Amino acid sequence: ERSHARVRRYTAPDEHAFFPQRIPAPALPLIEFPALLHPCNVNLNAQILQVYLSKVVPAICAPGDDEQHGSSVVADVNVLQAISKRVHYGLFVAESKFRSQPAEY
Repeated sequence: ERSHARVRRYTAPDEHAFFPQRIPAPALPLIEFPALLHPCNVNLNAQILQVYLSKVVPAICAPGDDEQHGSSVVADVNVLQAISKRVHYGLFVAESKFRSQPAEY
């Protein structure tokens, strides 16, 4: 997350860091994104991480240490970031549907 933060990944409206208090400021100039959504500060990463650690990992991993720490961490980070992006991107989908058919929602 630290290296991604330096290249402004977490300034995009559909990206959220799992540890926002630990990321540095971007090294690149910020981009002005169009206001596509109603202002919203929803960040579900704490819940995503909790479910992943308490339900997913025990369901797919045998107990014990397989000593594959590096590759396991890389895989976990990739999966968590993909889930987070998909969940938070859903805000854009919901807002788009609401704006196109407000009476139905």
